[in-house]
Amino acid sequence: MLIFIGLLLIAGNALHRSGWTAERVLTAIREFCSDDLVAEGASFPGVPEAIAIATETDEPAPSPTASVTPTDPTVTASATARTRSTLPPPTITTTSHSGEYERIESPVPTPSPTPPPTAIPIPSPVVVEPRPQREVPQRLVIPAIGVDAPVVYVPLANQTWDLSSIEYEIAHLGGTAYPGEGSNVVLAGHVTLVGRRLGPFIHLEALSQGDMIEVHTDRHLRQFRVTETRVVPPTDVSVVYGTETSILTLITCTTWDANTRSYLERVVVVAEEIEPAP
Repeated sequence: MLIFIGLLLIAGNALHRSGWTAERVLTAIREFCSDDLVAEGASFPGVPEAIAIATETDEPAPSPTASVTPTDPTVTASATARTRSTLPPPTITTTSHSGEYERIESPVPTPSPTPPPTAIPIPSPVVVEPRPQREVPQRLVIPAIGVDAPVVYVPLANQTWDLSSIEYEIAHLGGTAYPGEGSNVVLAGHVTLVGRRLGPFIHLEALSQGDMIEVHTDRHLRQFRVTETRVVPPTDVSVVYGTETSILTLITCTTWDANTRSYLERVVVVAEEIEPAP
């Protein structure tokens, strides 16, 4: 150590006499050391020896994983490098030679426009008009023969009308038209009653063409004019058939047979409506 210190003192005196300062000496040492270290390939701690560049065949060292926020709503990639021989072809991101990410643009599907709702027609409910209430005949008036009697309804049963329950009433035969329906309204009455009493239609056969008949209903007074009077057998049921015009048909019995104790024929009076009620 004493010898080294002595040499430094001798060298320092020599440099001082030749004009070298301390700063000049330190600069020369730095330059010498720097050139020498680079020439010999020396390394310093914390300084990389070289910058590695990834190529097509090199497998670079894995770098820290980074998340990439893409502009389109599906892409998130990792910064892990790929190897051609073992990894599938990239479909979302790739690593370029510079180590930066290259985003492959993925087309964003254009949403199909939502069609406007189709109006489903709702069918209008079928309006069923109520059937007009029928006019019920209530009374029959025939001034020419002095008839003024109530009218009752007698239904058709077993192909016949049973008039045994009525006496002075006039039967509206079920199955025939009602007043105001524009067809054949058929009324029937007795000519005689039990005990030799006279029935309401005892003089029906005396009606002649032009005589007036009134039918009083629960709504209107309907008037008819006699057009014909005839006698038919009991089997002639055509007199109760419906018609295309508004008429009134009156029926009673005639031609008493004492042997059979029955009437052999029927008197039929037909009248047409002269002024249809509103």
